[in-house]
Amino acid sequence: MKFEEKLYEACFTLVADLAWARDNNYVDNIEEYTARAGEMTKGFVEIAEKLYHLVDELPKSQAILIGAINYISRQSGSPSRSYYAWFENTLATLLRICNHDAPIFLEDLPFAMSMQQGLLAAMKDALDRGQHA
Repeated sequence: MKFEEKLYEACFTLVADLAWARDNNYVDNIEEYTARAGEMTKGFVEIAEKLYHLVDELPKSQAILIGAINYISRQSGSPSRSYYAWFENTLATLLRICNHDAPIFLEDLPFAMSMQQGLLAAMKDALDRGQHA
């Protein structure tokens, strides 16, 4: 499967997970949902492509991007229209990364290892520059 297809699939899965978390009766109005899902998926793909530069020079950068989207889908909860709720969910996602009791699914291991490698490298750089964390 091409990277673009994997990216679209990951974003679509996130949209479906968000729709299910928000309203598990979305199947009752499948035509409206399908139109909204397509629009949201396209928007998520555009955001992911815009942010790809943050990891594009890392080994396995495409897998990291897809893994991050899948991790958000499984871990962050459903955003609402409230900025406060979105902040809470995003902060909770970051804090789950720090909590060794939070479950990591087998599918998330490659992404978790990429996070670990990135954090270790950033901490080493900070120590080398004398900016202790």
